[in-house]
Amino acid sequence: KQPKGPALAEAVLSLSDAALISPIRILQLSDPTLQPTSSTSDLRKAYLKISLHIHPDRIGATFKEATKAFQVLVTAYETLTSPDYIPSDEPTSKKGKKNKAAQISRSNEGCYTTKIHCPRCDARWNDKVEGNPDYYYKVMMQGLK
Repeated sequence: KQPKGPALAEAVLSLSDAALISPIRILQLSDPTLQPTSSTSDLRKAYLKISLHIHPDRIGATFKEATKAFQVLVTAYETLTSPDYIPSDEPTSKKGKKNKAAQISRSNEGCYTTKIHCPRCDARWNDKVEGNPDYYYKVMMQGLK
């Protein structure tokens, strides 16, 4: 049987240190079958189920650390649903997020740029017209849209 209210909030707080390494443990309080590779909708269901029981507006009067427990839950959910999250059992430098060195960089060298022209005067976008300041042409073109 799943704990509710302050007991569930205490369980979330007790797992807050472990959440830095494996945030799935907190959501497993709702559904023990969850895995870091579970679908986002399953993770969201577990998050919502727990959040209903430990929300500070609901148990704040009886449990003083309800806000902290809720913040731990939100952080765990956001970490799991982040596109940068890599599931692992080893602590990482940024709470389960990719290291900057592991990311692939891409330059824009050799990319094609589309030249946009004004439909009325056929002047190229961002070209200076009649000696006006840089911002003037952008403002005028925005007004023509």
